[in-house]
Amino acid sequence: MLCLLKTLLRGLPALLIVLALAPRGVAVAAVEAGETPAGQAATAITEVFNGTPTLIDSVFGLRVALLPLADVSQVSNGINLELTHDLAAALRDRGIDLVPEGDVLQFMADNRIRFAGYLDSLLARKLGREFDCGLIMLGTVTELDRERNPSLGLTLTVMDAKSGSPVWAATRAASLSGEVRLLGLGEARSIAELKRPLLQELLNEFQRNLPEQLPAREKPYQIISARVTPAYVQGGEVVDFRLEIRFVEDPPRQILIDTNVGVIPLYRGKVDSLYLGHWVAPAAAGAYSLALMFDWGRGDLSQRLANIASYQVINEPPQLQVSLMKGLQIGDVTAFRGSLIILPELRGATPISHWALTIRGENGAVVVSEERDGGLPAKLVWQGTDSKRRRLEDGLYEMSLDVWDAAGNHSGTTHKLALKRSTVPVQVASVVRDGRTYLQIDQHDAGVVPVANWSVRVSSLQGNTLLSTQGGFLPALLELPRLGADATVLCDIEVEDSLGNFLSLTETQIKVKRQETEVALQVEESAEAWVKDF
Repeated sequence: MLCLLKTLLRGLPALLIVLALAPRGVAVAAVEAGETPAGQAATAITEVFNGTPTLIDSVFGLRVALLPLADVSQVSNGINLELTHDLAAALRDRGIDLVPEGDVLQFMADNRIRFAGYLDSLLARKLGREFDCGLIMLGTVTELDRERNPSLGLTLTVMDAKSGSPVWAATRAASLSGEVRLLGLGEARSIAELKRPLLQELLNEFQRNLPEQLPAREKPYQIISARVTPAYVQGGEVVDFRLEIRFVEDPPRQILIDTNVGVIPLYRGKVDSLYLGHWVAPAAAGAYSLALMFDWGRGDLSQRLANIASYQVINEPPQLQVSLMKGLQIGDVTAFRGSLIILPELRGATPISHWALTIRGENGAVVVSEERDGGLPAKLVWQGTDSKRRRLEDGLYEMSLDVWDAAGNHSGTTHKLALKRSTVPVQVASVVRDGRTYLQIDQHDAGVVPVANWSVRVSSLQGNTLLSTQGGFLPALLELPRLGADATVLCDIEVEDSLGNFLSLTETQIKVKRQETEVALQVEESAEAWVKDF
């Protein structure tokens, strides 16, 4: 588009234009080449006082909407109408056509614009279409001090009303302390005297830097959100879709959603910008991408917005495996005495939404119950306590770990556990077989955890060693040397089970008889205490 200067050149091809800034009272003359009649010259004179700018072609011939200037110099959300009017006057001085202030304020009220210093792209395009303006100017007063050291700060932003994009912005500030001129001539003495040069500086930069070509028109809508719930489903379950969208003009006659298995029309929600839809998920597992289609009433559905959202159908349960560490596998039972480390592992990329860990005693009573939403932790630790962190007795327990994926599919594992942290109970006795005397050592309670090794020393009451040996399993039958009738011996014994629980008996008296077997001793002692936390 051409500026007013070019228009004058087209209308007066022989006119010679000379532009200059002059002191007050000095005129700039436009004189037709070859002729200098005084009357003609007087009609072509434009006076320029104190740097008043020349007229321009309304900024490429575009109408401008000026929003009230936000003012954050005193409060966080104020409006400065005085400076807004000064800016409007400066724009009109430059020949810029403005949308009436009343129309702008009514638009802001109708569209619930509560902060004047900001405008989103959709409302900018809507404002431009409603008032047939090409540019929108908005700004913020960042500093305004009228008393101590009068100062003024201002930020301006210009948006293209067709695309809703910002095309220019600048910030300037001025203060009386910064206005120092020779001999004090022409120095500003108040805020009012600071405003004019500050506004002129900003508008001069605006004219110089505004691009000749503005951005292309954007799409006539703005998508606020598009959401599928649930994002993960099983085949045959209902899928809900929620779309929040705003339109610059009237909305289309119909909005449809392509689900990859069919096209579903969306219906209007309780608010104008809300559209809803429902459908049944297909039976086949996989990811399904959604696309929007707009029916503008012209019988053409070619306008298509792909990949607006997606959901996934999952029909198989999670592949859960659990490893137990710091325990001893004995048949189908995992025995431990201190901490049992539980390492869950999921194969595949199925997201987990919920998990639960349950431990029951031999009577079926629940002693531990832990349940959480979200993914599985990489490691769980059970230290042989209940949900209230009370120490549990030795015995058999059953642990169940269950998981549910985001689609509701379930998987679980069960493990038998043996908690054993006390010393190994042993039984020592003398027996007679075929006329020979033996020392018999056996576990009093066979239980789950076997003895790993043992050692024994038998001596007389006088301190003479009668027998010293060791072994790896129980029961053990050890022959004693020939002793007198009803003799008594001293027995030192150490026993350790496969978990490391240890028992030591010193100088235990065993009465040796030459008759039938007699139980001499049964000992059960507690090992060192362990304080555990699950």
